[in-house]
Amino acid sequence: MFVAPINTDLLLSEAEKENLYDKLIEQINKDFNFANEAIDFPKSTSPEELKIQLHEKIYRLIQYKYAELLNLLYIIDVPEENMKQLD
Repeated sequence: MFVAPINTDLLLSEAEKENLYDKLIEQINKDFNFANEAIDFPKSTSPEELKIQLHEKIYRLIQYKYAELLNLLYIIDVPEENMKQLD
């Protein structure tokens, strides 16, 4: 049974252990690009660098492009109840 990781560090380490890290990067790139927020992480991006760059990108979305952030959250299937908590 799948148990969701508690934080991003655990998520990234689990993805590496299961050899899913490359697929995680592909999915992140796909989701951001589908939301018209161009991002292109190479597969050589380290987990720590990925975490830092995602944090910066999401912070900029919160500050300057909130509607685009909501669109991204919809694309990655964040429940609407969680999205309402952001207001």
